[in-house]
Amino acid sequence: MLINCTSLVKTGAIEALRADVLLTRPDLIAVCETWFKPAMLDAMFNIDGYALFRRDRVRRTGGGVALYVLRSYHCQLNELPNCSTDDYELLCVLCSDDAGRPLL
Repeated sequence: MLINCTSLVKTGAIEALRADVLLTRPDLIAVCETWFKPAMLDAMFNIDGYALFRRDRVRRTGGGVALYVLRSYHCQLNELPNCSTDDYELLCVLCSDDAGRPLL
């Protein structure tokens, strides 16, 4: 599932996403324009059964990306060399199943 939510911070947005996830049960949920800020705790945006990975926009309003992955997968955030900048939001998450096969 891929969504541009234009803020999961706004009233009712995370609840609506949680309801959609209950109905569709996707393995992955990629979200752009989360509008999360570093001071906001992951617990505010958790979805039961999913691991949350996020990269927040730091210096400007809006932006931010997140990836929710079913906890049945083994995932690890991978920092890409020369990509640690606040100029853009980029996530690289390596995921595999129990047999070690890559998800993507």
